[in-house]
Amino acid sequence: SKNSISVYEAPSMGLLDKKSIKLEGVEHFCWSPTGPLMAVFIPEQQRGNQPARVALIEIPSKKEIRQKQLFSVHELKLHWHPGGQYLAAVVSRFTKTKKSTYSGFELFRIEERDIAIEVMELDNKTDKVVDFAWEPKGHNFIVIHGYGARPDTSVYTLKDSAVKGGGNVKKRGTFKGKSANQIFWSPQGRFCVLAGLKGLNGQLEFFNAEDMETMATAEHFMCTEVAWDPTGRFAATSVTAVHQMENCFNIWSFNGILVYCLPRERFFQFLWRPRPPT
Repeated sequence: SKNSISVYEAPSMGLLDKKSIKLEGVEHFCWSPTGPLMAVFIPEQQRGNQPARVALIEIPSKKEIRQKQLFSVHELKLHWHPGGQYLAAVVSRFTKTKKSTYSGFELFRIEERDIAIEVMELDNKTDKVVDFAWEPKGHNFIVIHGYGARPDTSVYTLKDSAVKGGGNVKKRGTFKGKSANQIFWSPQGRFCVLAGLKGLNGQLEFFNAEDMETMATAEHFMCTEVAWDPTGRFAATSVTAVHQMENCFNIWSFNGILVYCLPRERFFQFLWRPRPPT
């Protein structure tokens, strides 16, 4: 609610400790995907006299175990790594004149002592962040940044610095002018689809982030969704009934070879069956 987060516990579904966590002005929260830890974002209070902050709250103790204060925040988005070991706060800040914004990243290393925080900026920090996504089962992340129909795509890693016990984020490379506005990682990591959806009409690039190379480029005209199967061997692209024409789904191999196509009028949804651990 406006100034609090209410946590309920199973199986009774009663309010934890019979009271909510008081957080004045809290705007957003998200659970760690692997543990009882939540990240919260609280914007600036008292007309900017009190800075914005990102805090990590442990449950059930409700103890705040780490926080980072931030100034001049225009917008902030939280992204947990699927394995729970990292949290990224993607921050858009106002410049001193308040007439424009610039982007930055606060990267929390959850598993390190005292939860170390890395601060990172793009080479051109005035670039707009179009999309951000962590590699599942890995230490890389990809950022699509820039303006127009052909923004840039950059790959970063936290792996090398994690081995040395802290240190900076390492940029592995930037690819200029890709027709992509969304990142879809394979659930097994390593491979991803860089997709140009909506206004970019379904451009697809099958990318190997380990070898930093494009395996294939393709197009699924008017594509609305991309979904990897749980094994990471196949990816499905679909045109759902939000469009009146071209309704269908295609299935591709992980390296971008089209293996199946099924046109269907008024096609609404594609879901892979979840695959439990064997």
